[in-house]
Amino acid sequence: MNCAKELTRFERIEQAYECDPACWFREDHINSSTIYKWPVNCTDVCGLMNFYADSDVTVFELQHYFQNLKVLKGGLTMYHTKYASIEFLETLEEVYCDELDILAFAFNPDLEVLNFGDLRNITCNFYAYNNTVLNATSFCEKYVDMTVLFIYDNYKSCEGCVVSRLYSSDLQKYTECKSMINAMWFSYFYTDYDPPIDLSPLANIQNLTGCLAFYNTDFKNMSFFERLENLKSNRYLNNDLSIEMCYNMTRLSFPALKVRVFAKTKYQISFQDNSDSLLNSAACMIFMNDLFDTNVSFNGKECEVIDREKEEVKNSQGIVMGAWQLFLLLFILFL
Repeated sequence: MNCAKELTRFERIEQAYECDPACWFREDHINSSTIYKWPVNCTDVCGLMNFYADSDVTVFELQHYFQNLKVLKGGLTMYHTKYASIEFLETLEEVYCDELDILAFAFNPDLEVLNFGDLRNITCNFYAYNNTVLNATSFCEKYVDMTVLFIYDNYKSCEGCVVSRLYSSDLQKYTECKSMINAMWFSYFYTDYDPPIDLSPLANIQNLTGCLAFYNTDFKNMSFFERLENLKSNRYLNNDLSIEMCYNMTRLSFPALKVRVFAKTKYQISFQDNSDSLLNSAACMIFMNDLFDTNVSFNGKECEVIDREKEEVKNSQGIVMGAWQLFLLLFILFL
């Protein structure tokens, strides 16, 4: 039984980031009853900026309180509010939100624009959905390379198709998609069966923001992503690329990849019960070269240690086998 006390969100923020004790906002949401606790003179603030239906502070007043804000460490949400814009956040430059993974704007019927002033850094995924009059086009164009953007079901959203579930029977609906967002999970996809699965609807995909997972498929390679140029990882799954029980897969290269893979730290690759030709330093290095400036981790290991560990296992097995053969020989001699 685990009796450890679960940390509050504020405790998690305090552990994750450097916070000036005088620059905290420890309220669960912002309204006229809590805004006076905002540390007006601080440029770096730790805490949560949550705007809900009861957020009744005017834009003009919020601009006054947030006039010095440049860095937020914690989280930012806006749900069911009546705000038409977020111009009161125009001074905000950085949002450190990876600890709680909270940065979202949803169900705001009057929100027309995400008019941040000059954001330079966001450390978690960005969500904006179900804002009926929101035109996010300019925001998407400006910040597409900063983080993973899940912006959908608004008046105008980012370009791309959001994948919720991937079934072999409905791949046709992705024929016109040039950008895919979310996790693409290929499970029990067989191209050599009768009738075979037709992967050609995925041929037009140029950008993939999310993670790839292959489970029990007969894919030999990734050639069906024939136009895929950009890969961008996210934290939807524990690994950016997961391959399990794909015995026919021998190569990981993407034929058209030409920019780079975007990853916060390392591009995490997980293998389990696949062909041995995949799990070796050569395959790892080839894939790493395809990714250019992004480090690759195979099952948590760097490329150069994969073969060394395999050789150590092989040598240890040889030592055990040799000892067993010697034991048998001595046993026969002394019978």
